[in-house]
Amino acid sequence: MLLHHVRGAKCFEDIKTYDGVVYNSFREVACAMNLLRDDQEWDKCLGEAVTYQMPTALRNLFVIILVFNSPKDPYALWMKYRNAMTEDYLKKRQQLLDDHTILANEQTYECGILDLEDGLQQHGMTLKNYSGFRLPNVDFRNPSQAEQQYSLNENQQIVLNEVRSLIASDDILRSKLLFVDGPGGTGKTFLFNALLDTIRRDGGIALAVAASGTAALLLKGGKTAHSMFKIPLKCDKQSMCNIPPFSVTAQLILQAKLIIWDEASMISTDVIETVDRTFKDIFRRQNKDLENVPFGGQIMLYGGDFRQVLPVIPKATRSTIVQHCLNRSFLWRHFKKLELKTNMRVQAAIKSNDQQVADKLKSFSDYLLNLGSGNLPTLNNENAIQLDSGMILQSTNILHLTNAVFEQFSHIDTFKYACSKDQ
Repeated sequence: MLLHHVRGAKCFEDIKTYDGVVYNSFREVACAMNLLRDDQEWDKCLGEAVTYQMPTALRNLFVIILVFNSPKDPYALWMKYRNAMTEDYLKKRQQLLDDHTILANEQTYECGILDLEDGLQQHGMTLKNYSGFRLPNVDFRNPSQAEQQYSLNENQQIVLNEVRSLIASDDILRSKLLFVDGPGGTGKTFLFNALLDTIRRDGGIALAVAASGTAALLLKGGKTAHSMFKIPLKCDKQSMCNIPPFSVTAQLILQAKLIIWDEASMISTDVIETVDRTFKDIFRRQNKDLENVPFGGQIMLYGGDFRQVLPVIPKATRSTIVQHCLNRSFLWRHFKKLELKTNMRVQAAIKSNDQQVADKLKSFSDYLLNLGSGNLPTLNNENAIQLDSGMILQSTNILHLTNAVFEQFSHIDTFKYACSKDQ
C-alpha cells in the first residue's frame, strides 16, 4: 500500500519517511499519511473538546465515539482524558471534604466509568466489551446500593424481592408480569430507579420506558416506549413493532433482565398487545415454546395509577376509553398485582418534624384517593362532585388568582423569591 503512495523510494527508510519524519514502522507512517485508521482522529477530537467542554459533555462525547465509531484503543483514550472527564466529581469531593488540595483518585475515576456505562447501556452496549475497563462494585455517585435498599419501605421491598425472585427463576415458560399500583407520592420512581441501579451494578441490562417523555426523563436511562420499541403511531389487533428479530434492539430486549414501563395506566390495550406480539416473535427464535408465553417470557414491571390519566383516545366515549385500559386486556390475568400504600411525601414531612405540612399533605392525598376510588358523594348529576371549600378561590379577579398561585408576586424580581420557587 505504501509503495502506491511513496514515489521514488530507494530503500526501506525512504518508505518510512513522511514530511521529513522517519517513523519506526510501516504502520506508523501509514497512519501518519491517513492510509490506516487509528485513534489519532478521536484523540484530536477529545483534545479539542477538553479546552471548552464541561466534564458531562466530555463523557457524552466519549460515549458517542464508542457507539458510532470503532476506536482501536478506547482505554488509552480514557486514561489520557479521564482527569478532564471526571473533574466535576473531583470538585464535589473537594467541596465535601472542604479541601481543595485533594487530587483525583480511583473513586473519582470510577464515578466517570459508571456514567460511561450508563450512557452505553442506553444503546445496548457495555464497557465490558472493551479491554482495560473494570466496572466498580460500588456506586460512589449516589447513595450506595445497600443504603438505597434499606431506605425502601415495606411495600417497595416486596416489589424488589418479587423482581429478584423472577430473575433467579429457571422456569422460562412462566409468565413474568408485575403491575405496581402506586398513587402519586408513594415512591414509584424511587423504587424503579433503585431496581435499575441494582441490576446495572451487577452488570445486567435493565430497560426503562414510560408512556410520556416527562415520565421517561425521571427514570435513569429512560426513553418513551414508542421510541424504544418502535411502536406504530396507530395500532390494531394485527400491528407489530418495527423491530426486526435480529436487529440490535431485538438483541437488547433478549439480553435485558428487566423492563420497566411507567405510566402503564395510559397505555391502550392495542399498544401493549402490539408489543406483546413483537416480543413473542423475537423470543420464539430462541425457543419456540416462548411464542405462547406473555411477552416471550421477558420480565416486565409496569407501574401506574388508574385513578389518574387513562389512555387518550380522540372523540371516544367513556366506555370506549375504559375498554382500552390495560386492565381490560386479555394479558391482565397474567399480571401479579402489587401495591404501594405509604405516601413518602408525608413521611418526609414527618421526619423533618413539620407536622403541619405532613397533616396537610396527608389530607390532600387522602382526598385524591377517595376521589379516584369514587368514594366522594356526587351531586344530582352523577358526573359531578362537590369540591372542598378550601380548594375554591372565592373571586373572579385575575389579580386574586395570581396572588393565590404566586404568593408575594410583587417580589418576583428578587433573588430570594426566585430561589424559593425554584425549589
